[in-house]
Amino acid sequence: MTFSFRKALLRLTSLYVLILMTLALACSFWLFNVAGREVRTSLDEAAVDVAVITGAEEIGDESNRRLLQSLIFFNLFVFGAGTLASYVLAKRTLRTIEQNNLAQQEFVTDASHELRTPLTALKTELQLAQREASSLTPSEYAAVIGSALEEVVRLSTLSERLLRLSSVRAEPTAATSSLKDVVSVARKQLRRSLAAKQLKLAVPKDNVDLHITQDDLVEILVIVLDNAIKYSPKSGTISIRFTKGDEFVLITVQDQGPGIDPEDLPYIFDRFYRGKNDSQRGME
Repeated sequence: MTFSFRKALLRLTSLYVLILMTLALACSFWLFNVAGREVRTSLDEAAVDVAVITGAEEIGDESNRRLLQSLIFFNLFVFGAGTLASYVLAKRTLRTIEQNNLAQQEFVTDASHELRTPLTALKTELQLAQREASSLTPSEYAAVIGSALEEVVRLSTLSERLLRLSSVRAEPTAATSSLKDVVSVARKQLRRSLAAKQLKLAVPKDNVDLHITQDDLVEILVIVLDNAIKYSPKSGTISIRFTKGDEFVLITVQDQGPGIDPEDLPYIFDRFYRGKNDSQRGME
C-alpha cells in the first residue's frame, strides 16, 4: 500500500470512528438522562417520609453513578471495537480504488514500455539516414522513408490497441495467425538490428496456426528477439523453434549470448527486472 493510500486509510478510519463515537456518546447522554429521571420518579413515588426521602436520594445517586460507570465502559468498548471495525471497513472501501489506481499505473508503465521499441527503431533509422545523408541514393532514401512509415503505422496500431486495453469493457477478439507470417513480420522490423551485428536468423520451415491476434504475437516475438540481438555476439545465429502440443505451441528463441546469470533466474519474470551484469553483457 502506497503512502497516499495509507494516509487516506487513516483519515477514513478516523472519520468512521468520529461518526461512531458521536452517535455512541449522544445515545449514552440521552440514556443517562432518561434513566436518571425514571429512577428519581420511581423513588419519589415510593418515598413517604423524610427518612425514606433521604435514603431515596442516596439510592438515586448510587444508581446514577453505576449507570455512568457502565456507560463509560460501554463507550470505551465501542471505541476499541469501533476503531478496529472502522479500519477494516475503510480498508475494504479503499481496496477497489487502490486496485484501480495500481492498474492505471501499470497501464501507463506498460504503455511506455511498449512504445519504446518502435520509437527506438524509428530513431535509429532516422539517425543513420542523417549521418549518411551525403552517401545515400534516392532509392536508399525512399527505403528509409518507407521503413520509418512502417514504424509510424506500427505506433499508430499500438496506440489503438493500448486505448482498447484501457477500456474496462474491452473484450478480447478471437483471431488466428500464422507463425510463419509472424516470424516474417518480426524479422522485417528487426532487419537493421540484425544487419548491424551481422546476425543470422534461423526460422522453422514448417508452419502452424495460433489462436492469437497477429499483432500481439509479433509484438511479443519482437521483444524477445530484440533482447536476443542485444546479447548475441557479432556474426552469431539466433534460432526460432516451435513444438506443437495438443493444446499449445511452445515457441523457443535461442541465441549464442552469455545466457542468464543463475542469480537472476528467480527474478526473470519480475516486471522490468534487469540483471546486475546487464550493461556489461550488452557491450560484449
